[in-house]
Amino acid sequence: MKTMLIIIGLWLGLNFFTASAQVVKDPLLDYYQSAKAGESPSDDEAHYSPQTPIYYFEADFTGDGRKSFFITDDESREGPHGDYRWSVYYPLASGGYQKLAGGISMRKNGPAYIGYVAEIKRYGIVDSGKHVVSVQYLSDGKINVTFLGKNQEAEKEDYPQYFASPAKWQVQKTTLAGLSQKYAQ
Repeated sequence: MKTMLIIIGLWLGLNFFTASAQVVKDPLLDYYQSAKAGESPSDDEAHYSPQTPIYYFEADFTGDGRKSFFITDDESREGPHGDYRWSVYYPLASGGYQKLAGGISMRKNGPAYIGYVAEIKRYGIVDSGKHVVSVQYLSDGKINVTFLGKNQEAEKEDYPQYFASPAKWQVQKTTLAGLSQKYAQ
């Protein structure tokens, strides 16, 4: 009986891992299907309509020269400070994209910088808050966060290389109705 429970537990664990490691070919289509089903990464009671704005952009977040997709919508706002929960789809070497569990929190117009961060010797997302400069980076399929500066306190003026130039991506905007037309087939 004990052996049978262990086997069932392993089987369930493997099936859960396989289901959560789904490869996505088209991140916008995957996001559209989730939104159409009423799923939101931040609100249990999302109120999607055909006019719900969808925001997205592409940037090299992993350092392999291929671009990741960052997608959010107005239903994914996280409180009064202007942050949104962004779904992140990063490219896989085998082709397709993996959706990052939990996503990333950042402003609607995206972060200040995405690219190589010399202080941590890897690619990441640099952004700032009150007396803090943070770096979010991908490691083993999960997001890690570290803070730049002495005792984790810094101002964006301390790191002009990440905050001085305009972003190298452009946030695009569409609606659920626009995605519905695109994926009508």
